[in-house]
Amino acid sequence: EVDKGYMSLRSDPMRIYACLLPEDCPGGATATCAELRDSTTVACASCEVGTYEQDGACLACDGSLDYLPLVIAGVVCFFGLILLAFAANRDMISQTHSSLSIVMVAGLSVSALQAMGFFRRIAVQWPSPLNEFMRAAALFSFDFSQLKAGCVVGSEPLTEYIFSLTP
Repeated sequence: EVDKGYMSLRSDPMRIYACLLPEDCPGGATATCAELRDSTTVACASCEVGTYEQDGACLACDGSLDYLPLVIAGVVCFFGLILLAFAANRDMISQTHSSLSIVMVAGLSVSALQAMGFFRRIAVQWPSPLNEFMRAAALFSFDFSQLKAGCVVGSEPLTEYIFSLTP
């Protein structure tokens, strides 16, 4: 028997792993993980195939339009990069002070949204409107779990890390 917050793999039951989140490993028999967690990964680190991780819990993909949020985000990023390329290649001397101010305010706003996205990771029960705002702001911190990326590309830790590096 393994204590709550720990797990062991079926292939090596004498080696015990501490789970990052104790609720991911309910304890008990060898290779026991929380619902929809993959019991073949160390410390129940990833979700099973056909699921995605959101707010620390694994949720089943419903299969209908799971790819749609990721596609929309990709299209928005593509057009945003095109707009950024045009803005960066304009003649700086001919730009008005108002357009420079807009770019500076936009940069500061993105920085503030990134900070709000990181505040969401603090273990505090945020009130309802603030919690939804922080969930949306997490996208600016490259937390793509809101886009159900696990349903499209899988929920392996390496894949999630690569998505966090890709703007």
